[in-house]
Amino acid sequence: MSTNVGGYIRGPWWRYNGDEEKTRRCFVIAWGNIVKNPVEWYSGTSAIKFVIKCGRGAGRNEKHLLCVGYGDQMSSVVMRAMEKGDAVLVCGTWVENSEKKTKRGVTTVYECRVNFIIPQGLLGYLLDL
Repeated sequence: MSTNVGGYIRGPWWRYNGDEEKTRRCFVIAWGNIVKNPVEWYSGTSAIKFVIKCGRGAGRNEKHLLCVGYGDQMSSVVMRAMEKGDAVLVCGTWVENSEKKTKRGVTTVYECRVNFIIPQGLLGYLLDL
């Protein structure tokens, strides 16, 4: 039995009309422990990112999921308050891009663009009330 408490559920794949062929998207609900502290950066718009350990799912090899929040949304504010080791539940859009590397050929880069986040510590606190 695995000690990992994480996982994810994805919906069907879709593309915007303006998307390139190498980009595809789906809706995702993921949960797990944060394994990399949130990092904030500014490149035209503010963004914050952290990595959660979600285990493997849907016959795939990814064990970690990069979660990114853009702009001044409520989810980005909550993401800034998170720390390594916190358990979270995130809902958003899984964005998968194919990028070319020189030696290894084509690799897949994926991230979860977070629209909604619930710290699991908050649920425990609310249950104690």
